[in-house]
Amino acid sequence: MFLSNLFSRKSHLKFLSFGIRDKQIALGLVILALLIGVIILSIPDADKKANLAANQAMELAEKIRSHYRTKPNYWGLNTNYALENDIVPQTMLRKNKIINSLGQVVLIGSGIDGDAIMPGSHGFDIIFKNVNKKSCMLLMSHSFDENQKLALTSVTLINTKEKVFSWSGENIFPLPILETRKICESKNNIIWNFE
Repeated sequence: MFLSNLFSRKSHLKFLSFGIRDKQIALGLVILALLIGVIILSIPDADKKANLAANQAMELAEKIRSHYRTKPNYWGLNTNYALENDIVPQTMLRKNKIINSLGQVVLIGSGIDGDAIMPGSHGFDIIFKNVNKKSCMLLMSHSFDENQKLALTSVTLINTKEKVFSWSGENIFPLPILETRKICESKNNIIWNFE
């Protein structure tokens, strides 16, 4: 009787320990499923933010073009000028800086540093600074509509290399998303070149 009770207790303990292990495995699977769900749900959010950032560049460019419509060129345009003359959309203003929907600083002017446009220049740049790889991939593969394409002459990507993309020629914009993986790095600057 004693031995049978001992064996039944051991088997009962094995059953209890097996039950705890099952619970641990089930909990691990639930946590894994939640993580996968969060990752999947964050992808559309990243797409939305990148699409909004690209459209913000277009909206900002249109406001600049409208402001300069009666002037012969973009002389003097830079970030400070745009801020002082209320050219920047309210949705992009944060503490006297221009910030896109991705949370990145935006500069206006000429070149990577947004220098003031010199007399006679018929174009300007909108610069997205320190773009991460995922956002870079989404922005460099973004498809603009036909009206938006008219003002955007090219897109310059600067990281450890510098490459200019346009609507035709050798480096065609937008790129297929798989190609952007090769050219986007951990830190990127994207310059939208407008006329």
